[in-house]
Amino acid sequence: MAASNTIRYFLFAFNFLCWIAGLGMFAIGIWLRVDPALSPVVTLELGWFYTAVYVIIIVGVVTIAIGFLGCCGAMRESPALLKIYVCLLALMFILEVIAGILGWVWRNELDQWVRNSFSRTFNGRYIDDFSDSFQDAVVYFQRRMDCCGLNTPEDWENWQEVDSCPCPIDRYVNQYDWTEKCQEDRNDYTLSVYKSCWDNISLWLKNHIIVIGIIGFAVGAVQCLGIYCGIKMIRQFDKGGEDGFLSIIKSPIKAKKAKKEVPLETVTTTKDEGESLVKEKDQPPPKEPEVEAAVTTKEPTAPAEETEPLSPSSPAEEAEPPAKENEA
Repeated sequence: MAASNTIRYFLFAFNFLCWIAGLGMFAIGIWLRVDPALSPVVTLELGWFYTAVYVIIIVGVVTIAIGFLGCCGAMRESPALLKIYVCLLALMFILEVIAGILGWVWRNELDQWVRNSFSRTFNGRYIDDFSDSFQDAVVYFQRRMDCCGLNTPEDWENWQEVDSCPCPIDRYVNQYDWTEKCQEDRNDYTLSVYKSCWDNISLWLKNHIIVIGIIGFAVGAVQCLGIYCGIKMIRQFDKGGEDGFLSIIKSPIKAKKAKKEVPLETVTTTKDEGESLVKEKDQPPPKEPEVEAAVTTKEPTAPAEETEPLSPSSPAEEAEPPAKENEA
């Protein structure tokens, strides 16, 4: 009983943390989508950014549902809720494993895909063709990443505004005027700001992929533990017999136990003379009188069959000699 309570409280605590994590992911996704302060980033005309935000929101909602089902199923001792919880958690674990394997196998293609997505955004287009929010987003992004241009600062040769600069100057030489320094030192690659944005993005992705992989492995291990605890709780709470997805496992065990139960229990005792008596509990003992009755009925019939032909034959045999004497 103590072990079952430990599993139940562990399952409740685990799913409560999952529920909080789901709320956090959902809140972050909504924040990235609607916060006005992040509008320069959101309006970068990169479709995968919106896709990533929506994936975060969906995963958050599913995690909230899993945590809710796990908590309620553990505390209310409901096998139905726990079965749904185990199925959803196992499905999420399988999808995570598939995503991790695909990400590792196609990691080089993923790198090229991100590069192409940025190239399609800037290639053959004047910067003034974009909206003001997009231009602000470009400057904001390059400031955050300490870079200029996708590959080199020459990517901005088509910048049309003379009094503005797409590449921010180094924060360590910010004593110069922004526009003046940008126009004078556009080809000065000794400044730390004049680095390829793609190189910085690739480095950032590689560093975070390692961290994400470690976190994903830890989360997967905890999910496997949650699945195991959920199955243990279902086996303890599910007393319905043959219903449920564990009936395939339970039915052979019950059949074996039923075969071992002997319906008749025999007790043998010996007398001093060497005879044994067998006492059966479930079988009534009316057979011995019937056998005796059958034997007693057969005993009088046997002498009757022997005496019937003898009684008429004796006078016939006595009457035959006088008939022969008359014939002579």
